[in-house]
Amino acid sequence: MNVLICEPSLYQLDALYSGLINALTSRGREALVFRFSGEQALEEYLAVSPDPPDIIFLPLQLAQLHTLRASLKSRYPETRLVLTGAPPDDIEELFAMGALYFLYKPLREGSMNRFASFLSSNAQEKAERHLLLKEKQQQTVIPYSKILYIASDKRKISVHQPNGVCSEGYRKLDDAQEELDGRFVRCHQSFLVNMDYIRGITEEGFQLVGDISVPISQKRYWASKRQYVEYIKSRG
Repeated sequence: MNVLICEPSLYQLDALYSGLINALTSRGREALVFRFSGEQALEEYLAVSPDPPDIIFLPLQLAQLHTLRASLKSRYPETRLVLTGAPPDDIEELFAMGALYFLYKPLREGSMNRFASFLSSNAQEKAERHLLLKEKQQQTVIPYSKILYIASDKRKISVHQPNGVCSEGYRKLDDAQEELDGRFVRCHQSFLVNMDYIRGITEEGFQLVGDISVPISQKRYWASKRQYVEYIKSRG
């Protein structure tokens, strides 16, 4: 795991660094942790580093700079932000910025241990899961992340992937929906869509990567749109 800590206060920087190292080490987790005393030093490192960071610690006031946040998100879409600072006036702002976690300054006793526990739990939840399809004597296992959308036809479902591959199996769409996680939206009686691949929405349907359109039923339109908007907000 590659972690970057940006903090202008040298005292807080040392506290974050040592606290994180100790908390991760006590759980048997390894990490490369780099520390920077300001935005410029962080940017200089990112300009030459070949490895994308897994986590960046940023003071809330820096994260509130839209240009910096947009730049980081554009370059490192999978990088997660941990924000630090005084309690914000608007908690919802943290979610809008895509914060994975918030640490109050100055650090409280046990703060880093609680964060390390959260990180371990979050990593387990994010571990890749798979959907199992069965058809006659054949079984197909498809990672959730590789599912573009799922369509149903009577007793069978077809799982479409971004690479154009389509796999079929005997399974109810309701059962598949119960198994899948929160990245999937049921926009139609016969369709489930992976929201990670949505590029737009109209009154007719979701527009997916590859100029693919999946219909949204009138009955499910507002619920599907609301779920999609909330999902986008949760990702920053």
